[in-house]
Amino acid sequence: MTKYCRLMFGITKASPAKIEQAIASYLGIRKKDDLYHMGWELLFITAEKQA
Repeated sequence: MTKYCRLMFGITKASPAKIEQAIASYLGIRKKDDLYHMGWELLFITAEKQA
Protein backbone atom coordinates (compact mmCIF):
# COMPACT_ATOMS: atom_id res chain seq x y z
CA MET A 1 0.00 0.00 0.00
CA THR A 2 2.87 2.38 0.70
CA LYS A 3 4.37 1.73 -2.73
CA TYR A 4 1.01 2.40 -4.37
CA CYS A 5 0.63 5.72 -2.53
CA ARG A 6 4.22 6.71 -3.28
CA LEU A 7 3.65 6.18 -7.02
CA MET A 8 0.07 7.48 -7.21
CA PHE A 9 0.66 10.69 -5.28
CA GLY A 10 4.32 11.37 -6.11
CA ILE A 11 5.54 11.03 -2.53
CA THR A 12 9.32 11.10 -2.77
CA LYS A 13 10.67 12.39 0.53
CA ALA A 14 8.80 10.30 3.12
CA SER A 15 9.95 6.87 4.28
CA PRO A 16 7.66 3.87 3.82
CA ALA A 17 7.06 3.84 7.58
CA LYS A 18 5.97 7.51 7.56
CA ILE A 19 3.69 6.90 4.58
CA GLU A 20 2.07 3.93 6.30
CA GLN A 21 1.61 5.97 9.48
CA ALA A 22 0.00 8.83 7.54
CA ILE A 23 -2.34 6.47 5.66
CA ALA A 24 -3.54 4.95 8.93
CA SER A 25 -3.85 8.33 10.63
CA TYR A 26 -5.45 10.46 7.90
CA LEU A 27 -7.19 8.07 5.52
CA GLY A 28 -7.90 5.02 7.58
CA ILE A 29 -7.34 1.43 6.52
CA ARG A 30 -9.88 -1.37 6.68
CA LYS A 31 -9.57 -5.00 5.68
CA LYS A 32 -12.40 -6.90 4.02
CA ASP A 33 -12.15 -10.35 2.43
CA ASP A 34 -8.32 -10.28 2.40
CA LEU A 35 -8.32 -6.87 0.65
CA TYR A 36 -7.20 -3.59 2.15
CA HIS A 37 -9.16 -0.39 1.57
CA MET A 38 -8.15 3.25 2.12
CA GLY A 39 -10.69 5.99 2.75
CA TRP A 40 -9.98 8.49 -0.03
CA GLU A 41 -11.62 9.76 -3.17
CA LEU A 42 -10.72 12.00 -6.06
CA LEU A 43 -12.77 15.13 -6.66
CA PHE A 44 -12.49 17.31 -9.74
CA ILE A 45 -14.01 20.75 -10.13
CA THR A 46 -13.92 23.04 -13.14
CA ALA A 47 -14.85 26.71 -12.99
CA GLU A 48 -15.18 29.25 -15.76
CA LYS A 49 -15.21 33.00 -15.34
CA GLN A 50 -18.20 34.57 -17.02
CA ALA A 51 -17.52 37.51 -19.33
